[in-house]
Amino acid sequence: MHVGTVDKASKTECMYYPPHRNDGISAEDTAPVKSDETGGYVSFTGSFKYLGSRVDCDLQDHHDVCSRVKSAAGAFGALRKQLLESRHFSLQTKKVVYVMLVVNILLYGAVCWCLTED
Repeated sequence: MHVGTVDKASKTECMYYPPHRNDGISAEDTAPVKSDETGGYVSFTGSFKYLGSRVDCDLQDHHDVCSRVKSAAGAFGALRKQLLESRHFSLQTKKVVYVMLVVNILLYGAVCWCLTED
């Protein structure tokens, strides 16, 4: 475990999940935790990326959905000028590349997303 010191930040981070979804998170709940007698500490984070998905302390998946939409929009923007607006490629080729890249980036992990009404 790589803990932080006064000079260096911690590579190991913790995440605090409140006991109930509607409970707030106070500053004392997420204060750095002392890990050893030499002054090492482990800091807390509000979110992290795990296996390509965004995990947040509020246990909601809308952060992951927004992250996927942003990544897919970036991939679409990168393809747009070079491929999609080009006349050198057929419509079928453009469709295949779009589905392979943009749609797969967008929908990766969608099986795990919780469907709720807001």
